[in-house]
Amino acid sequence: METLPRHQCLIYEGAPSRQLPSLAALTVEKLGQNYRCLYLNSAPMVAGMRSYLAAAGVDVAREVEKASLVLSSDQGHLVGGRFDVERMIRTLEEAIQPGAGRRIRGPMGDRRHDLGAWPGAGSLAAAGI
Repeated sequence: METLPRHQCLIYEGAPSRQLPSLAALTVEKLGQNYRCLYLNSAPMVAGMRSYLAAAGVDVAREVEKASLVLSSDQGHLVGGRFDVERMIRTLEEAIQPGAGRRIRGPMGDRRHDLGAWPGAGSLAAAGI
């Protein structure tokens, strides 16, 4: 039996918005396979993902209502101007709870805007993220 990787890393150059078409296509595919998809990014990128998904025929409001799709620009993992790894992990754990009984497609998103910009971001490697 093939196991899914717990984490996938996308390395790219240029504007993160250039990645939206392929991320949206992957999300459409995974939603069609009954995976629960999480997309975490800045507010403009989340809006862009919504637009790409809608253009691909996804009823975004319905998928969000069903908890099949979580789109978030929440910055709760930033505490006092520092990246809080434990809070980010807790947020991710809480985000997958409503998906019981579904295959969970790990979080997708670009937290690059957090890394390097916030003290504490270096502790991500220590946490295995």
